[in-house]
Amino acid sequence: MELVVAIEIDKKDEEEMKNLLSGLKQKTVLVNFFDRVDDYVRSAKPDLILLTIDPTLKVFAEYIRKMRNDPVTKDIPVIAILNKRDNNFTVSHKRLGFSDYLIKPLTKAALEFKIYEVLAHAKLSRGTIQEIEVIRKSKKTRIQFNANLAKHVLPKIKYVLTPPVIKAISNDSISIDIRNVPEITAGELLILDRFMKIFGEKKLAIIAGKHMGLLISESDLQEKADLFMSVEEYEAFFARGLST
Repeated sequence: MELVVAIEIDKKDEEEMKNLLSGLKQKTVLVNFFDRVDDYVRSAKPDLILLTIDPTLKVFAEYIRKMRNDPVTKDIPVIAILNKRDNNFTVSHKRLGFSDYLIKPLTKAALEFKIYEVLAHAKLSRGTIQEIEVIRKSKKTRIQFNANLAKHVLPKIKYVLTPPVIKAISNDSISIDIRNVPEITAGELLILDRFMKIFGEKKLAIIAGKHMGLLISESDLQEKADLFMSVEEYEAFFARGLST
């Protein structure tokens, strides 16, 4: 089971963070930044760290720099949590060594989605194949399948697209990217049909690539979704929709 360590800086905020962490599928531990956090992080070596920071204080920049220079902790992804927006930090957070950031007040759905997103990216960077990837940017979510639909994708859907994740992306423009699926049989097209029903009556897009012919000839998916050959074609369609 993956371990997520949340680090708070103010004792009065710990109870709120504890409530947000409850019920996550990862094992979670909450510690205070000023309570020997260095020793704990190095010994536990978590899969991900949630670090509440004040970007105006140098102590946090020094801490993340120290982590990135330590062979034990240099590859652990860190999500910064800010009490308020700081434009300088949002521009420079990657350069400083943070994987991503969230701004309080937090919701459980937003926190769960961000944890999933950062952990998935970290695994991909280490060369681990993700059967399903959820890529979200600017109110667009692309759900990418990278393996056989029946054998690998279908068993994982409920673990990736949990109710909080579905709720978090429900108002986005959603596309299903099947270009990386090696082969699709006519029978497996039912998996795509059933998958789209997760989002109710919302019309989704499918980025089909080499599978476009099969979708058109062996299913009625072209009547239920917008079909595209490439991400570029989908992006152009999306941009035209915004301009009308």
